[in-house]
Amino acid sequence: MDFAVNFYNPETRNLFVTFYSYTIPFLNYTLNLETGKSNPYFNNFLPPKPSLFPFDYFTTSTVTYKSRDNEDVPITIVHKKGLVLDGKNPTLLKAYGGYGAISGPSYDTGLLYFLEKGGVFAFAEIRGGGEKGLKWYKAGKKDKKTNTFNDFIDAAEFLIAQKYTSPERLAITRTSHGGMVVGAAMTLRPDLFKLVIPKMGVFDMAQYGKFSVGEINYYEYGDPENEKEYQSLVGYSPYNNIKEGINYPITLIITSDSDDRVPPVHSYKFAAKLQNRAAQQNLIYLKTISSSGHSGKKSNYNETIDEEADFYNFLLYHLKP
Repeated sequence: MDFAVNFYNPETRNLFVTFYSYTIPFLNYTLNLETGKSNPYFNNFLPPKPSLFPFDYFTTSTVTYKSRDNEDVPITIVHKKGLVLDGKNPTLLKAYGGYGAISGPSYDTGLLYFLEKGGVFAFAEIRGGGEKGLKWYKAGKKDKKTNTFNDFIDAAEFLIAQKYTSPERLAITRTSHGGMVVGAAMTLRPDLFKLVIPKMGVFDMAQYGKFSVGEINYYEYGDPENEKEYQSLVGYSPYNNIKEGINYPITLIITSDSDDRVPPVHSYKFAAKLQNRAAQQNLIYLKTISSSGHSGKKSNYNETIDEEADFYNFLLYHLKP
């Protein structure tokens, strides 16, 4: 569970704190620094939010696994209490691993539905993110970006080795830079995954600087006009590493038609190249969200719920036995 300190009232000596997790909605409390007493806090703008399940209904643990080069990589795993680890559980693995971003938990009722149906959720804090500081970020930047994908693939192998799941029950997803991580993992190790759902991903790393605002990301990925950096980019570029003779996992590529940060051409090219090969027997889907930008169509509650319902319905349909 994470928490945020929102406000301090020096007159009452009350500290206003919010607690939240993947399975618990935002809970607001006041903590008096003189007495040590805490109380739930509500008002017209912060109404009480019901919890669908008891606090101990789900188990959340953060552990570390060893990367192939012996780094300790944190991973958070969430599932129903008492879940049997027999390698048959539908599992969703996410990561971001870019720009030094720190990814914390976010409450998601769609995820609760997935967990209630016996699913396992895992988030790997791979190199390139900022979860372990500046050094961790730099270890997944530019010509070291391969560490990011290796850490993600190693996370999948850890979940399989620990009997949380199997390649027939494992799905991966994430958005933007995370979409590129998912695409790279899929093309590097297609045998590990049943289902792949990259969202708004950067897939053509050899030419990404030519599209929209791509050039401003040279500090993160490298410059394709620089020969050394170009070789690093094409070494992991999802689009450039599609092989003719491989049947890749079932894939749903999601993009937005008005995304000016990662233009949909990346997704269109990636989908077309995957689909137009004789070896591809698993279905490759392309979903374009109309009148939406980089975050999809989430301008109101109903649109958000519709997107979440579609996503988890698709996920469970393909992962459940």
